[in-house]
Amino acid sequence: MPGQISAQKLQRLCMAFFIIFTFASTACAQTTPASIDNPLVNLHPDHPRVLATAQDFQRIADLVQTHDLARTWYERMLSSVDDILQAPAPQFQPDGRQLFTARALIGRALTLGMLQHIQPDPRYFQRIETDIEAVIQFPHWNPGVFLDTGEMTFAVALAYDWFYDQWSDQQRTAIRDALINKGLEAGALVYRQNVWWSYNGNNWNQVCNGGLISGAIAIADEDPRLATDIIQRAVASLPNAMARYQPDGGYVEGPIYWSYGTRYNVIALCTLQRALGTDFGLSQAPGFDQTSFYPIYINGPSGLAYNYADTDSATPAVQPAVYYITSQFDQKLPAQYMASRHRGGAFELLWMDPATLTPPVDESSLPLDKLFESCGVFTMRSAWKDDQALFLAGKGGHNGDSHSHLDLGSFVLEALGVRWFTDQNSDNYGLPGYWEVEHGGRRWLYYRLRAEGHNTLVIGDHSKEDQIADALAHVTLDAQPDQAVARIDLSDAYEHAESVQRQLTLHRPSDAGAYVEVTDQIATASPQPVWWFAHTHAAIEISDDGRSAVLKQQGKRLRAELIEPADARFSIMPASPLPDSPHPEGMKPNVGAVNPDDPAEAIDDTRTMSKLTIALENVQKTTIALRFTPVTD
Repeated sequence: MPGQISAQKLQRLCMAFFIIFTFASTACAQTTPASIDNPLVNLHPDHPRVLATAQDFQRIADLVQTHDLARTWYERMLSSVDDILQAPAPQFQPDGRQLFTARALIGRALTLGMLQHIQPDPRYFQRIETDIEAVIQFPHWNPGVFLDTGEMTFAVALAYDWFYDQWSDQQRTAIRDALINKGLEAGALVYRQNVWWSYNGNNWNQVCNGGLISGAIAIADEDPRLATDIIQRAVASLPNAMARYQPDGGYVEGPIYWSYGTRYNVIALCTLQRALGTDFGLSQAPGFDQTSFYPIYINGPSGLAYNYADTDSATPAVQPAVYYITSQFDQKLPAQYMASRHRGGAFELLWMDPATLTPPVDESSLPLDKLFESCGVFTMRSAWKDDQALFLAGKGGHNGDSHSHLDLGSFVLEALGVRWFTDQNSDNYGLPGYWEVEHGGRRWLYYRLRAEGHNTLVIGDHSKEDQIADALAHVTLDAQPDQAVARIDLSDAYEHAESVQRQLTLHRPSDAGAYVEVTDQIATASPQPVWWFAHTHAAIEISDDGRSAVLKQQGKRLRAELIEPADARFSIMPASPLPDSPHPEGMKPNVGAVNPDDPAEAIDDTRTMSKLTIALENVQKTTIALRFTPVTD
């Protein structure tokens, strides 16, 4: 009809406008600074641009030829290729959960994608092609548990971007449609609906935003409107999580979730920086530059981490994201610490800066003791670079934090290369009510999450939660050359308490061996039963008078002495609920003790454990004081 524009003509006009817009944006890219209002103005025009550009891969290829550590990491990647190529194709899970499928795909895309850019092999693309064609056909990426969607979006974006030249036009369209429909549009809806993780500060925020930013950057030139919307919302959301690093780089969710959240936080920052030339100031969040020191302090001399919160093991806290942080802030010590303790791979090659690895620097330049005010966690030790050193770590903080247990006042102790008192692992996340964190929630029925399942005090009624679910415990640390003293105010944690003060002291005298003292001063409004617990894998031998004990493990010994009160005695209890505590079904077992004469029996927190115990009745005011000394003769 006259005066109307045909559909074909309208399409041509829109395409012409898009080309003009794109050309103008490119022409201005050198002079127009990116802003959150116009984030794509300097978009890197070519693929790859998620995490890395072609220049990054050339730099890595040169490093592999000239740098011994880079070559070692690269050869380790090559050695994994056969297993990757033989792995089965992804399958949609009947329960809809896609998290582990996504993680497997991320590992393949990272390894094969990097190898393809450095040493091409047609088998690499064939493998990724099989995987991607499978996952884009999934009916959904489980947006109801958006962690799955976030990681799958990252996986597909990475494969799309790093293998961009290998995909046919038809394949690119199909992958792009899946990224948009199953990842980015689902994310945009979450932001619009203000779903909890978009404003919360836990690891979900970092993972989901990191995945969505990667997906947005991958398709930014094809759908700039959606990419802009995602980037703007993600950049506004991430500070909620990054505020948790403030002021000193600690992490309330424990070392496992520090590793997980920080990795995706860096994926977001690195991708923004590589693709847009800016991370919009996110990396300047207070404390973020200091989180590279977190693993140095949280790992003990044995190599085990202080595994508080829902950390699922005491394995060392290591994370290749540290390399990115150290490269941004020119930090040599954390980079060198990580390089000496971590098996390398694609992330390490992406983020390693050789300038941070020389000249050699070691931990001896750091203070021996650290309080992370961000999470109420402290660590102290008798020496650096000594795997036999004494190590004491503990926590106050907030029982209401993400993944927290009722563990205020709990501690771990190492000496002679052995973890003597240990924090227990998380329990099964699928247990009924595991995430009911409010007062009266079923989370607090499970032994491993309760105060009685940690190395702390239980006071009074413990038929429900045995510390107050939202209690806050303030911590101070006084570090001197001859000793370090951590003081934890536990008064808020117990219903009948007037005042509960725990003091943990690591003595490091110049003329004798180091030792630890734990002192509790307790005052209650009315007489209450009190239990003092410390969980161990060691065999425990208690003296005839009950005032001392020797712990034996892996051919080593630790002496425990009960100083106060005079009428108290040590006993041994299984690592299981008290008779009148909750006994829900399905919990992981912890009972028993290891054979102290068999060094082959390595630490395994899911196998055997008992606890050194002090039980007092009708307490209204008392002091409990103990000393722990490594036996070296």
